[in-house]
Formats: sequence, C-alpha cells, structure tokens
Amino acid sequence: MGDQARAPRVAPPQDTQGLARGGPTANGIANGTAEQHRSLRGQGRRGNAAMTQDAGLACGVDTIDPMELLREDDSWRGRGNLISDPPVRDEANPPNKGIVEDQRVYEQRYDAAAATMQAQEARADAMLDGDGNVTDNRYWFTRVYQFVTRGELEEARGATFHYPSYVMQSVRYFDQIYADNLAAADNGGTVEDHWARAFEVAADEHDTTLVSGLATVAEAGMLSVSTLLGGSAGGAWLASATEEVARSTESLVASMQAHIRYDLPRAEAWVFRSHYAGMEDARMANFQPDFMSMSGIFDRAAADMNDEIAERTNLPVDWMPRMLQDWAMDHLLEANMGSERADTWQRAEALAESGLEGNDPYLDTGAALSGNTTTTSQPAGAGLQHLPEATLRPSMDDPATVLDDNAVRADVAAHGAAARTTGERIRMIRGLLAGATFDDDETTLLEILRGAVVAGDAVTVIDGANAWDLAHATDGDEYEQLRSFFQQRYYGSTSRSMAVTLIRRCVDGETAEWEEEMVADLLVARHAVDGREILTELGRVYEGGGFAEGRSKVQWQLDGSDQDRVDALYEE
Repeated sequence: MGDQARAPRVAPPQDTQGLARGGPTANGIANGTAEQHRSLRGQGRRGNAAMTQDAGLACGVDTIDPMELLREDDSWRGRGNLISDPPVRDEANPPNKGIVEDQRVYEQRYDAAAATMQAQEARADAMLDGDGNVTDNRYWFTRVYQFVTRGELEEARGATFHYPSYVMQSVRYFDQIYADNLAAADNGGTVEDHWARAFEVAADEHDTTLVSGLATVAEAGMLSVSTLLGGSAGGAWLASATEEVARSTESLVASMQAHIRYDLPRAEAWVFRSHYAGMEDARMANFQPDFMSMSGIFDRAAADMNDEIAERTNLPVDWMPRMLQDWAMDHLLEANMGSERADTWQRAEALAESGLEGNDPYLDTGAALSGNTTTTSQPAGAGLQHLPEATLRPSMDDPATVLDDNAVRADVAAHGAAARTTGERIRMIRGLLAGATFDDDETTLLEILRGAVVAGDAVTVIDGANAWDLAHATDGDEYEQLRSFFQQRYYGSTSRSMAVTLIRRCVDGETAEWEEEMVADLLVARHAVDGREILTELGRVYEGGGFAEGRSKVQWQLDGSDQDRVDALYEE
C-alpha cells in the first residue's frame, strides 16, 4: 500500500498523464532509482518539461528542443506542463504549475467520461417499466448520479476546473466503483459492505428508521382520513405517493452516503497516486479547489432530482420549501452535503498522505477502465477505518463527528486559522454553522476567513463551506463584514458555475433582502468578467431563453437599490 513507485495504471501513448512503464515520463516517475528521480526533478525550472525530453518517443509525445531548457519563462505553459489548449480555469495561476494538463489527455478522458454518462442513463432507464414507473429503488441514486456526471462534463467544457483531466478521470473512477457493486449485487457476487447496506435500504429490507417509520405513520394517517371522508380516492393516492416519496428519498440518501463516505475518498486518492503523485511537487491539496468548485453541480443535480421525484411519484415535491428540505436532510437523514463533502476531501487527503489508500484496482486502457473493486483481496474500507483522525473514519450509521463550536472558537483564539489546512478550515466553519449561530460564532467565522486569505485559499474555503450558508447564518455587523469580504475576496474569483448556483439558490422561492444583495453583488462583481453569460444561463434555466429572459428573472426578484445597480450595468 502507498508504494510511491508502484506499477503504472495506464498504457502510453493513450494517456500521457499516467506513469509510463519502464522509466520516468513527462508526467511522473516509474521504475527508476530514487537518485534518478531526484536528478530529473531537481534541475531548476526543467520540471516535467525536462522529463518529457528524457522520456522521448517512449511516451508517445513530442520531444522538447534543448534550447527550451534555457528559457526563463516560469509560467505553467512555459514549463511545458500546460500542453495545447485544454479548458483550464486559470492559466496564469493554477494551484501547482508542476501538474501537467495536456489537451490530448483531457479529450480522451472527457470522451470516456461522456460514455460513462451514457451508460448511467441506460442503467437508470432499465429500472423503469414501459410506463415510466420505477421498478427498482436503486433508480433514484442511479439517475441523480447521471445528473451529477452531466454537470461535471458541462463544467469541464466551461473551464470551471484548474485540472479538468484529473476531474474527468475521477468521474470515471467514481462510476466504476458503483457499477462494480451493482453488477455484483445483480449477479450473486460479493458486494462491498457499504453498498450492501445501501441496497438493503433501496429494497426496503432494512430495520425501521425514523424516516421509514414516519412514512408508514403518514400513510396510515392519510388512509384513516380518507376512510372518514367516505373512502376518498384522492386521500388514498396521497397516502401512497407520500410513502413512495419518503422511501425513495431514504434510498437515495443511503446510496449518497455510501458513495460520498466510502467511494469518493478512495477514488480521489487512487487517481492521485496512479496518475499524478510523480509530478513536480504534486500533493492531493492541489486538486482540492476543483473538488470544492463542484458544490454547485451537486446543488443543481439535487434540484433536477426534485423534479424527477415529482414526475415519477405524481406528488409536487418541488413545493416543499428549500429550508425544510435542508432541515430534513440534516436532522432526519443525517446527510448535510456541505459537511459531507468537506469530510470526504479530508479523508482523501488523509488516505494519500498516510499511504492507506490501498492498491488501485483499475487500469486505464483508454476507452474504459478494467478491473473490479469487488474482487480485490483488500476490503474496501480497510484504509478508511485506520485513518489517523478517528472522527473521519466513515460509518453508514452516522456522519463524521461535527467539530464542536466551543472547541473551534477556543482553537482559533489560541492558534489562529492560517496554520490549518484548507479542509480543516472548511470543517471548522461547518462546525460553527451547526445549530444556532451566535455573535461569537460569527466573529470566529470571520477570523477563519481572514486566516484563509493569509493562507491563500479563501475562495476554496468559501466554495467548500457554501457562501449562501455563511450569509444565512450571520446578521448585524458580522453580516456586513461578511458581505464586504465576499465583495472584495470572493465574488469576482469564484467560478461561473458557483456564481450561477448561488444566484439560483437566492431566487428560488421567496427572496430575502440579504439574498437580493447577494444576487446584485455577484452580478456587479462579475460584470466585466462573465456577467452577461451568467444572466444568459439563468434565462436558459428558468425561461428557456437567453440574456433577456435571465435579466427579467433577476429583475422580478430584486427591488430598490439592488435592482438599480443591476439595471445600470446590464442594459438590453
């Protein structure tokens, strides 16, 4: 486990970002000696560009002219590590210029991830009958997973990610683990424990839980009312639909917990170890900004899934207020997605740093991944259950222990927040947001954000902690300070995807005054960057149109000075 010079998982030339067999490559190290590796990686600005030259045609890539080595250009492209024109988020300031991003590799992985989404769609469709009725409760996760993959593909094309090739490879790994377990369950194989539990919930073969118990009580209550009203068919239908919604939601969340708590950390660590660990100064933390910028994808997939549940159950689930949904997820289903994602990344980093990720079961042959996680000799959760921080060891019964707000305040007061890791800062903020938030919590939250500025990861921390949640939890002077912080440090720097997600979160349903301010502040900050594109996207989502429709949607939700600020910048 954790062998730094392990055998490669890809075969050149299809994937030049893997560890090529037989020696050092442009992107990593393979079977050479440690002295050779140090020599290759310690020659000034040569970095991975020099490794490309040393590998030569054995890697299937063009060699670099020796004069290239004399250049003083220390940019990502100047080092030879940004190759051609992959859709990267920020060519000037990636988290690590030593990471290779090659358009050819990106395109190959993108195409493979697109094929993955098509397979997910077919898998979900197979769980419906000819009339569109759900025949297998595993459908709900399978379908929402398709929505998530669709969002990841869209965001990759939209230059949301610093390292889109990494994200596309992770997408493939995520799906393969789930596909392996589905196939094992359907064919009498050995299913990993966390998925066995999730599939039991989907089949309604689990012990009664609070949610399933409430569903049964609700159904019985509605049927009783129906009987009192003379056997109303409408009452019986509502009772049946209510139970179906509750059970489908519980099934969906159980699968999400299995996926997020167990599969994502392993997959992220495997992709890093097999394809990136040998690159110049590579660390798992280099990829955290991309992971946190995917929060908006999950928000949009959840919204799409609400519509899906409504369509399949004939119950207007989308009428349920967002705040009630959040409360139900937190308190009934123990699945706060903001906290879960922060915990996931902490687990992934801990696995990679401690060498506990285990052997990568997959080999990338170009079009598909070969291998099967359910047939490996190492139990799926072995490394996860030995993480150094016991609170991060996953369980299907409970989420990771939320950091105590008193402990967070004391820690920040004693040591500050700048010395903490990005993931720790996000988890600290999520701990402060748990339950009621008072002035001392809000003050500490602001201290953590100031520490993030010093550490240079403020955007990633806010993406991970969720700007909407932070603004919702603060008021008074602390809110005004937070708002100013967002205007100066966040709104202009977060991804377009996140900006769209935040605006959608604000304008869905009744829009509070602070939400109007958030929408206007975002559009003012993005005016010279991509404001018109954001409004065009909103118009497409809400009205099936474009810029004019998006502008109209925003105008309808704003008033007073907030509307005036937007109108002054975005004329027809």
